Amino acid sequence: MRLPTDRGGAKIAGVNARRIGIFGIFVVVAALLAPLARAADDDDGTSRLNVYESKYYLIHTDLPAGEVREARLRMTRMVDEYARRTAEFSGQVTARLPFYLFKNAADYAKAGGVENSAGVFDGQRLMALTLRRDDGVISLATWHVVQHEGFHQFAHAVIGKDLPMWADEGLAEYFGEGLYTGDDFVTGLIPQSRLIRVQKMIVDGRDKPLSDFVAVSREEWNDKIEMANYDQAWSLVHFLAHGEGGRFQKAFTNFMRDVGKGGDARRAYDRYLGVIPNLESRWRDWWLQLPDHPTADEYARATLAMLTSYFARATVRGGPYASFDAFVKTPAARLPQPADDPLPPTLFDMAVNESIKMRQAGAVFQIVARSPTNKTPSLLLTLKDGTKLAGRFDVGDGGRVANVRTEVIVKGTTRPSVTTRPSPPRVRGEMLK
Repeated sequence: MRLPTDRGGAKIAGVNARRIGIFGIFVVVAALLAPLARAADDDDGTSRLNVYESKYYLIHTDLPAGEVREARLRMTRMVDEYARRTAEFSGQVTARLPFYLFKNAADYAKAGGVENSAGVFDGQRLMALTLRRDDGVISLATWHVVQHEGFHQFAHAVIGKDLPMWADEGLAEYFGEGLYTGDDFVTGLIPQSRLIRVQKMIVDGRDKPLSDFVAVSREEWNDKIEMANYDQAWSLVHFLAHGEGGRFQKAFTNFMRDVGKGGDARRAYDRYLGVIPNLESRWRDWWLQLPDHPTADEYARATLAMLTSYFARATVRGGPYASFDAFVKTPAARLPQPADDPLPPTLFDMAVNESIKMRQAGAVFQIVARSPTNKTPSLLLTLKDGTKLAGRFDVGDGGRVANVRTEVIVKGTTRPSVTTRPSPPRVRGEMLK
């Protein structure tokens, strides 16, 4: 599916590239990235691409080895997250999926890439164009698109080929907003700019009545690509996953399971979601009452997880640090990493930059030494509201980093203020219940 071009930042090939202060050179073991095949050019130019095998994909690309390595790592963690979050209504990936990742817009277009897009799932192949910042680094906008379109491919393979558009696009956007942390993914994030946009859409009355929205066909959706449709789908899926303490998760899971098995989407909606009292008004009110930066703690957890992934690898390579400052001031290219399990320096630089912003806002990072209960050192993050999170890891067989995780030790007592946005009086759908 095509994405509208409204992402913030500089437009490249019809999609806006987010500008994040990350850079670096990725050093990898060449043997790990040896292409499986390379052939002569053909009509669409794809046979000249190198082919690399990963856990879930056959990656066809003309990117250099370092960027291929990052793509392989990201794509594996991405599908792991899809599978974990959809386990109750999805199947297993049993064959490697085709993924085409292009350096140049002309090659992407020649291979069938949709005009004014940076990614597409065509019913079989996942295709994407790398968007780059001014310093040449692949931008996070690229990975947002890949995570979005990648979900369509995953859903087509293991959930169902005819999902209703609001659920298909809403889930794709849900995963598109996720953040890769090196050893994991953090999902369920609400960017502040998107929160404002959703709230304004609701206040201005530009959202569609749910009874109409859930019935929008694939043809109607694609006939007029609108950001508002993506925002409404994403906000509805997010609400069903997290709203009111997650009380609607079971109903949404049952709906997805029925649809994935080939059940009628409208009947499944009426059976599981349509019976929720005042669903439409509750969805709208929940979004309007969210405070600014409602998932700031999850963004903080993502930053801590990124740093912990690198701290763990540096530690197993014998790189003790006297302080957190000494750790983050180590140039990314000189950070000790296992030769067979490296992470991209670009991700470390992003995490360091985010940690600087967090410390300027009152957060404190510390290294905690080994203890009788923790066999490895850990990172401790204390937020301004008193919340304490620990970044921990284990060491598995052969000294390999294992079970990188973040844990909340103390929950802060300060609650963000809630600004209620006025809701315009309207008579629509389930608001009458």
